[in-house]
Amino acid sequence: MRRLLPGFFLLLLMVNFLFGVDPSWATVPIVIAQNIQCNPNGTNLEMKKCASDQYVLADKKLNQNYQTLIGQLSPERKQRLIEAQRAWISFRDKTCRFESSEVLGGSAESLFLTTCLTKVTQQRVQDFQNYLAQIK
Repeated sequence: MRRLLPGFFLLLLMVNFLFGVDPSWATVPIVIAQNIQCNPNGTNLEMKKCASDQYVLADKKLNQNYQTLIGQLSPERKQRLIEAQRAWISFRDKTCRFESSEVLGGSAESLFLTTCLTKVTQQRVQDFQNYLAQIK
């Protein structure tokens, strides 16, 4: 796990560079400690681990659907999707920073942020699946 972290953060920087993302979103809490297990009714750290795990899965699905969709589009539509995705990333990050500000400065702020990121990402996955269904 520790060997993967430098690559993960490099990937975040590349995404930020390619999509012009506000780098402050990269503060998404990812529980790194290997001995923390997901427990939705557990401690704050255990709940954050659950939220982080769910976000990682949603983001993976998003990227898979994005790659599938972009591979099926004409050059013009591909460019429009790239622009839309850049705007969506900004929307996602700003929306979730707003939603998590309900508990600004509290120990649950990062949990609220990650939960929101998961919810909004899952909605975008559904959008991509709908687009893919229209193409087929």
